[in-house]
Amino acid sequence: AGAGNAQREIVRFIWEKYGVQLLDEAWHQYLRFDDCARYAYDALFDRYHAWRAFSLHGKDCGGTVALITRKYEGAFQNEKDTKFAGEIPWKQYLLDRHARNRLELAAKWLFEGTLERVYFDARHNNIRTACGLAYFGARWQDQRLLDAARRTVNLYLAAPETADGMRPAVFSIGSRPGWLNGADGWATSEAFGVADLADTGYWLLQYGMLGGEGAAPSADQVLTVCGKIAESILKKQTDAGFYRRYFPGSTAERPLDSASEDMSTLEQRWFSVNATAAAGRFMAAMAQVTGDQHLLAGAMKTARFIADQVLPEHNWSGQSTPIDYYGGLKRQNCSVIYLAADLFRIIAQITGEKGWLDSGIAILDDLLLYQQLWTPSYLLVDGTGGFGASNSEGVWNSPIQAPIALLLMDWYELSGEKEYFDRGVLALRASYATMLVPENKRLDDEIHCQFGAVDYGIIVDNYAYAGKDTGFGIRVNPGWGCGTACAVTALVQKHYGDVYIDIPRQKAFGINGCRVKEARISSARVALTLETMPDYPEPKHNSRLEPGLTDALILKFRIGSEAGGEMTQVSVNGERLGYYSAAQLKEGISWDWRRHQSALAEAAQKLNVERVFVGVQEVELGGVIEDHGNDDIPDVKVDEYADMEFNEYAAEGVDDQHEYQPEVQHEDQPDDQAE
Repeated sequence: AGAGNAQREIVRFIWEKYGVQLLDEAWHQYLRFDDCARYAYDALFDRYHAWRAFSLHGKDCGGTVALITRKYEGAFQNEKDTKFAGEIPWKQYLLDRHARNRLELAAKWLFEGTLERVYFDARHNNIRTACGLAYFGARWQDQRLLDAARRTVNLYLAAPETADGMRPAVFSIGSRPGWLNGADGWATSEAFGVADLADTGYWLLQYGMLGGEGAAPSADQVLTVCGKIAESILKKQTDAGFYRRYFPGSTAERPLDSASEDMSTLEQRWFSVNATAAAGRFMAAMAQVTGDQHLLAGAMKTARFIADQVLPEHNWSGQSTPIDYYGGLKRQNCSVIYLAADLFRIIAQITGEKGWLDSGIAILDDLLLYQQLWTPSYLLVDGTGGFGASNSEGVWNSPIQAPIALLLMDWYELSGEKEYFDRGVLALRASYATMLVPENKRLDDEIHCQFGAVDYGIIVDNYAYAGKDTGFGIRVNPGWGCGTACAVTALVQKHYGDVYIDIPRQKAFGINGCRVKEARISSARVALTLETMPDYPEPKHNSRLEPGLTDALILKFRIGSEAGGEMTQVSVNGERLGYYSAAQLKEGISWDWRRHQSALAEAAQKLNVERVFVGVQEVELGGVIEDHGNDDIPDVKVDEYADMEFNEYAAEGVDDQHEYQPEVQHEDQPDDQAE
């Protein structure tokens, strides 16, 4: 198929036939996100001891180690796991140009159980992990997490910088501590990777934009470093707009003959779609934050190259995409398509030009072909809504689905296409599908012999490598599984909350443990009917969360540009929450769903026996409560408009702020005079 909207009809058909009903049929979520994140961080810090804190040049630094062997003995009882651990492909290591490095890697993994390195590469990125640590540390007032986020960023800022702005991607904490230039899978490389530098810069920018979350260094300091990285990437861009996998001059490989080489370099493996998309996305993100037109021009040059040379052939190959020798299929990697789709989204948002929007949607359609809108009966995990790794790698549930979830929500923000946000919610929930916790009943019932309490909170990445159930391996990647899921959840919570209400488009979405059953929305009044997922016993993580966090849903709103100074009334499930300004709605308001349910249950118990007369007609007390409120439930205000058709009271002028204002009663004014 060619470029443009060639895949749109297929993607839309699959969604309408199999996807639309998924959020209503089942929750695809077993814990609320705070409990998932608490489990994950307890595992990394307390059970697996993946965190390392140290001092470097007088600065407090730290990071999570790269690779850990699972601690639960039952994990080794699985035949596939034992085979996976024992059969290191020695021939591959010996013949590889990084033989010493890989032998050291194998020895550390087999005999020490831990790879004592802190990675800042495109996949296992500690800066991405720091974003989650900073957000949840501030949310929970957990100084340990805040300190870990600060130390992680300090470590990267302390990295040596070359004259042309390159920064290394790996810090070794072992017997020979020091910086290693680039990453080559789990091994390292003498060359500086383009995607490594660009992706670390992007997540460093996200860390700085979290602003006010209580973690240092300052946003200005972070933005300065991001600016240097972006300028360095821009200066090394070819005239055609593409990038190689490694920066020229940092490797012994054949340099480019000319900065304007054409696509023939693709066949010679001097061109990397992954590096090109990552570099373009970071430059675009920096341009969006700073307004730098030079960076925007560089991002647009990269995007034009992708639109002209990559999209028509759908050739989304990545640095970890195996070559398909027999099928004749183009190599496609979901990580690469994700980066390109985000690049075009940002440019379309900045410029407002339809061409960028259309090309971005075409790229997004390629990506959505990989979203799992079903879960095979022969697999143990409920990965519905998640993403695999590529079309030539047997991974059913890849951690890349978490960043894709945020991408889809951001694409809804730009396009207004409801399908994208719904898909994003499914992808975010699928990011925790392989978390080893007792609440994940599907796993706990089937393979409980493979994990125990020591594993609680671990997310095992890249599930079903062989396309079938082989259990879970013994390898744990802290920054790829737990780190990525929690970091993206933090950004989703920061920008979209637990419930997201788009007032101009009159749409509402349940994200975290809830679904929107009905939404009546205008600029003057928002009335929601929410269903919350079934409650569960207190999870078995180490640190108990404050009930005020887990018992409340944060409602965040999109406000139109035409919004003035008028107040908007918000009610949920008949409970009036109050009147709010546009600034308050954007910041987010809280609704205590647990208290509301308790109050309703108490009221329902009373209504079973209480009846009153209104005039000469006997009615249930519930009807009076719905119309006039219930003084016996002082904390819950029942919305007198909850059962009216929205258009009816809108037509009667209820939306007019001058005709529908909250009543104000002075303390010395009798109740009958107030009425």
